Amino acid sequence: MADKVLDDVSEFSGLEILDQIRVDYRTKEEISKYVQSRLERDLPESQEQYIQESYGLLGLFPRNLDLRQTLSKLYGEQVIGFYDPEDRALYLQEEVPLEDLGSLLVHEMVHALQDQHFDLTSLMGSELNNDERTAVLAAIEGHATLVMLEVLSEGSGNGSVDLKDVSDFGESIVSVFESTNLETERSDSIPLVLREGMLFPYIYGSRFVKTLRARDGAKSVPFGSNLPKSTKQILHFGELSFDKIDAPVTIRIQPDDKWIKLYEDTLGELEVDIFLENLIGRKVSPEGWKGDRHALLEDVEGSRTLVWF
Repeated sequence: MADKVLDDVSEFSGLEILDQIRVDYRTKEEISKYVQSRLERDLPESQEQYIQESYGLLGLFPRNLDLRQTLSKLYGEQVIGFYDPEDRALYLQEEVPLEDLGSLLVHEMVHALQDQHFDLTSLMGSELNNDERTAVLAAIEGHATLVMLEVLSEGSGNGSVDLKDVSDFGESIVSVFESTNLETERSDSIPLVLREGMLFPYIYGSRFVKTLRARDGAKSVPFGSNLPKSTKQILHFGELSFDKIDAPVTIRIQPDDKWIKLYEDTLGELEVDIFLENLIGRKVSPEGWKGDRHALLEDVEGSRTLVWF
């Protein structure tokens, strides 16, 4: 089954198979431990504290939010398999029958082929800011999601997906994740910025790849010169071409010697949009966004403040 799926994934993704993909099995507990270890690595305790405080001051997080626990709840219980670019292996939960892993198997095999061609670890490098990282993730996940839908549609006998005939492609993506329990935690206790951030790479990333293929052909991929560098490019691609979407302005925050800079990052157009929605109570597009930067500062007496440009 896996070999046939891989051939289909290669055909629909536009990516040649360069090497065989190792498929292995893990228990539910082992997969949960892996997710927790990735969370520990990607969100060190010191950084977690500063992010929590900064987003709390911006009103994007409740001040009493336990970020690590919330992220663990959002992602930890949903994972039944994953592709690990460090091991270059695809791990599946052994308790789940293979026939129930169809969509996940396709999705993760796309990631394996992406990794063979473009090195996912390098694409998601630590030097990226928050907005750049979200944009790259949208390219990665959007491509995998679109291919997943096409392969599954072909296997059902309905032919390949004609996205021009889908009235609301975003809703079709949401329905896929509802069927795999990805949206089971959509309660008021989860901040909007986390809920939107969870779905953005899949929904808007898929729309981005759909538009890219309409422009460049069905086998085009969102990497190389097509790799987005900001969420603004994801949100507005199709309305404007890449060369018409200005690169974000680089903003440097350099406080005087009265302040220590504890943490800094970029919200990007996506999170500025969410900030405005939180503030006003309805969606307001931040048209004209060309860059932003915020920093958490501490003075000699230990008092902290947030600056945002």
